[in-house]
Amino acid sequence: MISRFNSRKAFSCISSINFCLLLFFPLIVDAQTSTEDLLGSAELFTKEGVVYGRYEVRMRMVGADGVISSFFLWKQESGADDGIWNEIDIEVLGCTRNGFQSAIHYGKGGWSNMEHREVFHHFNRDLTSGYNTYAIEWTPDYILWKLNDSLVRKDTSDIVKNFRNVPMQLRFNIWPSLNPSWAGQFNPETLPKHMYINWIKYYKYTLGKGFDPSPAWVDNFDSDTLNPRWSTGFWESPDKASTHIDKNVNVRNGAAILTLSKYSKPGYNGIIPQDSQGGTTFPKGFRR
Repeated sequence: MISRFNSRKAFSCISSINFCLLLFFPLIVDAQTSTEDLLGSAELFTKEGVVYGRYEVRMRMVGADGVISSFFLWKQESGADDGIWNEIDIEVLGCTRNGFQSAIHYGKGGWSNMEHREVFHHFNRDLTSGYNTYAIEWTPDYILWKLNDSLVRKDTSDIVKNFRNVPMQLRFNIWPSLNPSWAGQFNPETLPKHMYINWIKYYKYTLGKGFDPSPAWVDNFDSDTLNPRWSTGFWESPDKASTHIDKNVNVRNGAAILTLSKYSKPGYNGIIPQDSQGGTTFPKGFRR
């Protein structure tokens, strides 16, 4: 079960914080709480891990205070007792829509004892107002991040050695943060929120040869069901403020949709925002 009740590096989105609002947290653990107060989030992940590769993802992230939408690589069972945690992230913090956070997380003994290499990257536009192509490239000697084919960050430090020959799964999730200094003040009344994945390409990396010129696999989400390579999560989200549920992962009109909603009102019933580069479609019979 993936659950990391963590202390994030502070990234100031608001100048003053009312921590009393964090009383939202007990809603998850109080057995007397109405299901109307509980939240359902979503996680989509590959069943199998691979060693090295380049992942390119065309997606539209979420712009809403306190909402995290992410694309990351994660070693299965990183959260096990006495396990070593390996994770490489792209996270969009809903409160700061003109950028994203890249991160490497590694170590054991709990989140506060691990090594966290986090960098926030600012751009001159709102990344959540449309689709963008994000990429993570992972080799034995470096890890890099790209946005729309432009290099954003490259890490060649010693921490990269700890990711050698470690199978990693590709994962996506959407969840509510209870750390307003990092992600903004979450307001459940703004739900539902959705992240949209138009397509994914995975390129294999071979030692001594580099990346294959053609992707090993592509998913355009052009069916009404998920490819068998995928599974969905059912566990607590990182700050334990929601539970990932399969009903909040849907495939429709050329996109995979991950939803953050009230637990009692899961799923997706909207019109998918169209990607200017194509690949998404309107429902049959739709007219503006």
